[in-house]
Amino acid sequence: MDLGDRIAHYRKLQRMTQSHLAEKLGVKAPHVSRWENNKVKPNSKALEELAEALGISISELVAEPEPKLNGSSSAHFISAIERLDEEDREVVKRVIEGLLTRKRVQAALEIG
Repeated sequence: MDLGDRIAHYRKLQRMTQSHLAEKLGVKAPHVSRWENNKVKPNSKALEELAEALGISISELVAEPEPKLNGSSSAHFISAIERLDEEDREVVKRVIEGLLTRKRVQAALEIG
């Protein structure tokens, strides 16, 4: 989803027309249309005003949302882990090691 799609998406979530959003921002409706169709990129001041008018943060407006981990395939999880920075990957590694240790201990207690 590109910036224009996100502007349109959040505008529609607020049940606003392009004209209503334009009025809140003090611009003309065709300008909102050009943003939503990626013909013109809003400047930083306009991004701040857009985010405020849409009731979201600037980062929500400009950043592609991270995909949710709905699937259970290993490849899906590995792909998500690879997008993390090195420090966060180390945390994930320690959590997995802890879970594996717990599983081994539980298995040992069941045998004994």
